[in-house]
Amino acid sequence: MTTTTLNSKEVTRTSGSNFISSFWFLSEEKRAALTTVYAFCRITDDIVDLADQTGDQADARIKIEEWRKETEKSFQGESAHPVLKELRAIAQRYSIPTDLFFELIDGVSMDLDRKSYATFEELKPYCYKVASVVGLMCLKIFGYKNPASKQFAIDLGMAFQLTNILRDVKTDALRGRTYLPDEDLKRFQISRDDIFALANKDSFGSMEKQFQELFAFEIGRAQNYYESAAAHLPRHDRRNMAAAEVMSAIYFAILTKIQKDPAVILRKKVSLTKPEAILRVLQGWLTNKWSL
Repeated sequence: MTTTTLNSKEVTRTSGSNFISSFWFLSEEKRAALTTVYAFCRITDDIVDLADQTGDQADARIKIEEWRKETEKSFQGESAHPVLKELRAIAQRYSIPTDLFFELIDGVSMDLDRKSYATFEELKPYCYKVASVVGLMCLKIFGYKNPASKQFAIDLGMAFQLTNILRDVKTDALRGRTYLPDEDLKRFQISRDDIFALANKDSFGSMEKQFQELFAFEIGRAQNYYESAAAHLPRHDRRNMAAAEVMSAIYFAILTKIQKDPAVILRKKVSLTKPEAILRVLQGWLTNKWSL
């Protein structure tokens, strides 16, 4: 089991994630619940991320299974882990199906078994488990009445994960990993080795055209999920989704930065400046309010 003794607030405070910006528009109770869900996701992800950094896959498999068992214990009221104790209370209060937490663990664990995907159809279950299920957890906390809101959460999770994949191409390449499907690479005459070579580059060089076309294709796919999410959000559930629309505005702004200059992902991790983040937070909030 992970040895961290941090509680949910402490885990979240040290993360620096864009996710936290969406908390501003929640009640104190819901903000605390989202903080706990985020902390659980962060700890789960960090267990496997460490394996990429150290190369110790065996140790990561042991730790992720210990974490799974400890999570099981928590829902039986038997875990002393501060985050898991909080998670059990949150799951009960908001009727979050516990299988979602184990689906997340399953999704994160997929990184221990593979470092690439042949097709987008193969990649979709991974994106669903590591991102869409988080959206479904959050949906229960936000509150909804129309079942169509579930598709909103699923599609928005897919959009966020595809944005992350594009933003992290170089970071993943440094670890010998790529989530860009082989079928997409082949379409634009790019090989996995070409992707891995980006780990040591700050430009696309002689393959500028191929990579520009690849990124345009992948960005278009992500944009389709953002649009689908918006289309599936029922009007009468929208009042409770301000935090989700804030997150959508932030992530879409990151995607737009990549669209303007795909090679930027080779020079730095794409993020928003503080003024940009504040602007997108307001944009997401106003989009929500104007649509009511």
